[in-house]
Amino acid sequence: MILARTGSAVVLLLLAILAVPAGAATGGAVFIKGGAIRLDHDEQVFPTSTGTSTTVHLDDTSFSTIGIGWEIRFRRGWAVGMEYLRYEHRFAPFAAPAASGKAKTTVAMVSPKKYFLDSGIFHPYVGGGIGIGSVEYNNQRNGGRNDNSHLGLVLHALLGVELRIDRMSILLEAKTMSFPSRNLGYDASATGVLLGMGYHW
Repeated sequence: MILARTGSAVVLLLLAILAVPAGAATGGAVFIKGGAIRLDHDEQVFPTSTGTSTTVHLDDTSFSTIGIGWEIRFRRGWAVGMEYLRYEHRFAPFAAPAASGKAKTTVAMVSPKKYFLDSGIFHPYVGGGIGIGSVEYNNQRNGGRNDNSHLGLVLHALLGVELRIDRMSILLEAKTMSFPSRNLGYDASATGVLLGMGYHW
């Protein structure tokens, strides 16, 4: 029920963004980002193929981290857009003598933002919002393999700065994400730093 309501809210908000009259927007941007995402809890409990559970340590820092998105910008520094972010964490080498695997998180987020300092090239911003996240992992242990996945609500907040040079943007952003629903037994909540570039108009 919560997921259905969240998904409906995200879809309705996206439709509202797309329905904004052209005259109401003052510009927009597209961007791509990469960086390091650190799990809030790198010690996680995973079920095994035998029906039991085991505690596994994951690497602190993510790999294959990529984010892409777009936004519509309005007067007085307000903006709203959509962002896709994916990050993965491998099981730590010392997780267990015969354990290997990785946990992958994929999120789609609606992100209202507020930019400051209208003039110049330096534009700090804050933002946040809601989204839908998919978490999945594969766990190979003692010759057995267990794959699982879960879809749920994501809450996120961000703080960053954009340098605007002509039509090019350079971004530095700190982001935190929370997954209130943890039916999977894997908590993908994380905080990270992302560096990116984009095009604005």
